[in-house]
Amino acid sequence: MNFKKSAFQLLAISIFLGLNACGSSMVDTAPVGGVVTGLNSGNSVQLLNNGSDSLLVTANGSFTFNQQLQANSTYNVTIGTQPVGQTCQVNAGTGTMKSDGSSVNNITVNCINSSLANSYLFVQTTGLTSNQTVILNNNGNDALTITQNATIAFAKPLTVGSVYNVILQSDSTGKCRLSSSYGVIPNQGSAPPVMLNC
Repeated sequence: MNFKKSAFQLLAISIFLGLNACGSSMVDTAPVGGVVTGLNSGNSVQLLNNGSDSLLVTANGSFTFNQQLQANSTYNVTIGTQPVGQTCQVNAGTGTMKSDGSSVNNITVNCINSSLANSYLFVQTTGLTSNQTVILNNNGNDALTITQNATIAFAKPLTVGSVYNVILQSDSTGKCRLSSSYGVIPNQGSAPPVMLNC
């Protein structure tokens, strides 16, 4: 009887240790998503997360990428392909997954018609961390303060054929660099975004 009891206890302990071992090897993962607004009926926008996880969004509303990410890993949501006749910008698209394994759902993708987007110059920022601020200036009379990784536009519209020249006015990091910061607003489509890499 004691032998059977001891064998049962050993079996229970083995199962418990095995379950603990399995549990310790599990890694928390969570989805990344947000909301798309302004997308015209019948249009679609391709979103990318970390350059590889592709998601085609065909309607306004919430979206979630197919691949979940591990806790403390980074995400970087960008536009893969713009919708026909429209330009979309991503806000709050870069960050780090929380350590508690909770999901990210605060990313916004705002789309506007190209007839409006043509006259505005966008800036796409990457690598900026919290509590850092960069101020850009276009043509010496249009300052833009950037505090997060996003794609945002200068406030002043530009006419077709006009020149833009973006410079770093202030950089709290001392490491940010501009590219595609000089050019001409085209007759059709949008000017390529100014790239700010910090």
